[in-house]
Amino acid sequence: MTGQQVPGGRTEPTIGLDRLADAEGGLRSIQDVLRAAEAGRADDAEVSSVIADYWRTHRPVLREAGAAVLELLRLQTLDALYRWREQVNAQLVGKPRDEAARDDASES
Repeated sequence: MTGQQVPGGRTEPTIGLDRLADAEGGLRSIQDVLRAAEAGRADDAEVSSVIADYWRTHRPVLREAGAAVLELLRLQTLDALYRWREQVNAQLVGKPRDEAARDDASES
């Protein structure tokens, strides 16, 4: 997993889109074997084999994609929490935290 610099100095994770597209394409083989099993043209062992092959082949990119999604959610959650903290502080103190910090610094 690599990263992409975004405003605010944070790095958002990125993954190879071609690898992700390959993993998505691999899902078609699972879909095909499931349809074949439904029609009685594939047995349980064949379905299990196709799914195991898919996981073995695409596990790294699926793990990277999952980690990237979780990291983006973490960053979004932190951002929302910081904004919420500022709102609460403004309601309790009557002014934004940055403004209060500047006032404290000017008094020193």
